[in-house]
Amino acid sequence: MIDLNNPVATPFRVNWGTDPVTEYHYKTDVFTASDGSEQRRPMNRYPEVRVRYETCAMTAAHAERIDGMLPMLMTSAVAVRDFRMNGAGRVSDDGSSFIIRTWSASWAVGVRVVIEDDDGLQEHTALVTGADPASRTVSMSDPCPEAMRGKAAKIGSAVVASLDDEMGSVRHTADVEVWDVSATSFRGLDPIGGAPLTAFPFSHGSEDGVRITARRSVHGLDYGVGRRSEVLGYASMTSGFRTYQVETYQLSQTSKEALVSFWCGCRGRHKSFTAPRLDPSARFRFASDILVVTHRSGDVSSATVNLAQVIA
Repeated sequence: MIDLNNPVATPFRVNWGTDPVTEYHYKTDVFTASDGSEQRRPMNRYPEVRVRYETCAMTAAHAERIDGMLPMLMTSAVAVRDFRMNGAGRVSDDGSSFIIRTWSASWAVGVRVVIEDDDGLQEHTALVTGADPASRTVSMSDPCPEAMRGKAAKIGSAVVASLDDEMGSVRHTADVEVWDVSATSFRGLDPIGGAPLTAFPFSHGSEDGVRITARRSVHGLDYGVGRRSEVLGYASMTSGFRTYQVETYQLSQTSKEALVSFWCGCRGRHKSFTAPRLDPSARFRFASDILVVTHRSGDVSSATVNLAQVIA
């Protein structure tokens, strides 16, 4: 039996030369009436999280360690970084906490974290039991092993997941070996946000990093005689319907957390919300049950979300 309460920290170290991707999946049944109004029914309560990234072993010892652990990892619950929160610093001398160099994430109590060294030889996973921005300290439920105490390391939020496929590797040189990591979370096990927001969060970095594209559906009705009749509408000739695509290229750590939290609070397409910068008088919902976030670095991410105007 797979023990979900004691996941194994993996020896995978992300290769930031290729952008890691995190996907959040919901399922919603949407029924649109003839007047354009919608009824939405959620098919699941918690999102499924899928993580894809490339890991690179830069030393023979790291590559040998990954190869040795893979058979066990493929049949175990593993703690895989989801890249929502990232930081660097050092482990405290007693191993019970982590001191972050630059405080930028929320590090909420209950979030699972993974602590990793740069060499791929030591890692640890635990739950956050306390966070103090003043001292930039994150307290953990389980202390780090002796070999990591007092040393520099990286910290990141994680989900309890299973590896999706048999992992093959590509060896580029005698010491450089690359694996593609693909993992899917056990739904509902990890708190990943869900703030009770009512308006779409537009704090997405600089203005140059956001592009908004608006579209309005127009249906051409041809009755076989005379001119075509063009009407605005979605499911009928009476309901106005707009869709917006919001592309964000410079999501900061705080903005990324706000977007993911808002997405989880709306449960994908289930709940409607306002977006004053698009139309102050209208309500919208997400047009897809999948949110894809691409992580350009530890502090900058990008995402594209589609919003649909609804008649509540």
